[in-house]
Amino acid sequence: MDPEGDPFPFLRTIAVRRTYSFLSRDRRAEVALDDLPEDLPQLTVVGHACEVKTLYRWVQALPPAQRLVFLLREVLGVQDAEISKMMGIREVTVRRHASLARQALEKGFGGG
Repeated sequence: MDPEGDPFPFLRTIAVRRTYSFLSRDRRAEVALDDLPEDLPQLTVVGHACEVKTLYRWVQALPPAQRLVFLLREVLGVQDAEISKMMGIREVTVRRHASLARQALEKGFGGG
């Protein structure tokens, strides 16, 4: 990392890798949502504004592969090729998982 450069790409890479490691183990440990601060920002994911708690609850209902692809792609902004390499699946499969997760999101938020 360049000491004069923007630290965001470096920090993003760390966050993505840690998230992947955590999610790839398919942990079912519940996070105490009541322990989260009240002033968390709203996220806009796939065109929907939602609270972190709402997104967390919804994502837990997805199958593990869809959940992982959705979080990496739609929330963290990881490219399909990178997700494909991480997960050891084809890019078309990444896009299919993302599509199914988006359909579930639309259904969950009353869009379809």
